[in-house]
Parts: sequence; C-alpha cells; structure tokens
Amino acid sequence: MELLNKVCKLATMRMDADFVPPRLSGQRGPNRKKGDKLPKLTEVLENPQTVWQMITITEWYGHANKVTTGTALWYRAGKPVIPLRWVLLCDPDQKLEPRAILCTDLSLSLKEIVTYYVRRWSVEVTFGEVRKHLGVGTQRQWSDEQHLR
Repeated sequence: MELLNKVCKLATMRMDADFVPPRLSGQRGPNRKKGDKLPKLTEVLENPQTVWQMITITEWYGHANKVTTGTALWYRAGKPVIPLRWVLLCDPDQKLEPRAILCTDLSLSLKEIVTYYVRRWSVEVTFGEVRKHLGVGTQRQWSDEQHLR
C-alpha cells in the first residue's frame, strides 16, 4: 500500500475490495480512519440504480464501454489512508469480463483514467511476451546460453 501512496497512480483491483466513504467537507471532529463500508464493486455492478456512462476508447477494441466511478478511502491497519478513485469498466455486449481500476490521482477525468489503463495494458502484454519467449525474469536467464541471447 505504501507503493500506492508514493509511486503508483493507476492499478487494477479486485471486484470484492472493501472501501470506506470519504470524509464530508465541514464534518466536525477528528479525521476518521474507517467508516461505514461502501458497497463492493460486484454489488455496484449488479445494482440497477447504478448510473453508467458510455465512453469509447479507440485504443481498446474501438467500441463503446459502460463505465461508472466513485471515490473512496483505502485503509489498512497501521498504514496511511489513501484516497482513491475507482472506475468500473464493463463491455455492454458482455463479451469481456468487467474490470475494476483504481487511481490515486483524483484530478484525472474518467476518460483519462481508462485511456491510461489501456496504454498500461499494452506494455504489460509486451513484458509478458518478453518473459515467455526470452525467459527474462526467470531462472532460465541464469544460464550462459541466456546471456548470449
């Protein structure tokens, strides 16, 4: 979690992550570390009252996607509280699994968060292919033959 607080701005997340709501402005008293739980993203996904927007990301399959977003606090005992914005991304045709994305930069727009995620995804696939074909990051690279590649 400290990595999120210092370096990471964007990451995928589990659909069953627990959140606490952000503190209301003007609320009196000390800052709370925890609050009432917000609904899990699986519950948001299934809730008929969830407000969805349609956005098209040309870099990712080129068709419209349903998205919804919210803010929350990420807290673990003994760690600092991290404010974040979560984004739930769904394929309206239900051909792709829903994705949950978190972003620690609250100033980014919804479309920017999804666009940055899509760009990150292509880099991760490239690294995965490099690991698969060249053995980078595995014990295979410890051999003399690997160093010659």
